[in-house]
Amino acid sequence: MVQAVECSLSDAVALAAVDVLLAIPGTGGRTRSSARLLPRHNSNRFQRDQSEAMKIEYTLRFEDWAMFTMYVNRTVPSLARARKISHYGLPMVYGAFGIFAGLSLGDWIVGGSMLGLAFAWIFLYPMLAEYRTVKHLRKLERNGAAATILTDYSLEITEEGIEAGISSAQSHLPWSAIIGIVEDEGRAYLQLSLTSALVVPMSGPEVTEFIAECRKHVS
Repeated sequence: MVQAVECSLSDAVALAAVDVLLAIPGTGGRTRSSARLLPRHNSNRFQRDQSEAMKIEYTLRFEDWAMFTMYVNRTVPSLARARKISHYGLPMVYGAFGIFAGLSLGDWIVGGSMLGLAFAWIFLYPMLAEYRTVKHLRKLERNGAAATILTDYSLEITEEGIEAGISSAQSHLPWSAIIGIVEDEGRAYLQLSLTSALVVPMSGPEVTEFIAECRKHVS
């Protein structure tokens, strides 16, 4: 079975309230994962120019994993709703209380403070969410939960699908198992479900060519 990068619903729910664009200090939120196109000669596999199969190799980094988690939180409907509630629901409560305190109780010190807190939450939420998300994923990394994710990958196109080498394991991924291909924030996601995918850093023209070829096989 292919070991894909996965964000389980239980973990994603915990992260849904902290879904923001990642910008890890010192990295700019971008990966420098290496990838290259390797010619392989095998008449039984997909052939490019009748002689070459397409293969890329790269190392998945923490930033790639984090960005996929963000993508899951943005695109899974239940998680996106939870994110909006966290971002806008709480300040609406603060704002309503502030207006009540000012108009009904005549206490605009308290009312103004609550209104200020509401506006501050709306603007500061992305930074707080980013911090909490990175902290959570770093904890999983330290506990060894990411050992099979943040590793070396090799993906090779064949007529039947993709031969995936992840760390020392080798698996076959049929084209029918890929439900879609999405490019987002410098990465391509070969989606196996709404919450799992093979994450491919778009680090050069060779990878762009590889993803373009994959799209020909995925409806």
